[in-house]
Amino acid sequence: MVRYVRMYFRPEEIANFLLVFAQYQDRIRAVSGCQYLALQHDLTDEGCWMTHSRWASEEDLEAYRRSDLFREVWGKTKVLFSKSPEAYSVKNHIELP
Repeated sequence: MVRYVRMYFRPEEIANFLLVFAQYQDRIRAVSGCQYLALQHDLTDEGCWMTHSRWASEEDLEAYRRSDLFREVWGKTKVLFSKSPEAYSVKNHIELP
């Protein structure tokens, strides 16, 4: 399963967010079931960033979302937002190599 989280940051908080992501990226990637993690930046909106992650199962993602690690990361991240984030979970219908 694939998870996208689109986040919007106040311009003065982008550097702080990047520090938070750098601090936790390896720990998030090491969570059981996390198969891939990327941070992406919108080409037209400087304040818009998105995480793209792949999980072995929905249960693995939910276990992460209930973890102390998630609460710590999210607590440091959400105070930097300029507006509410958007999250999407999807599964690939067709995947080409």
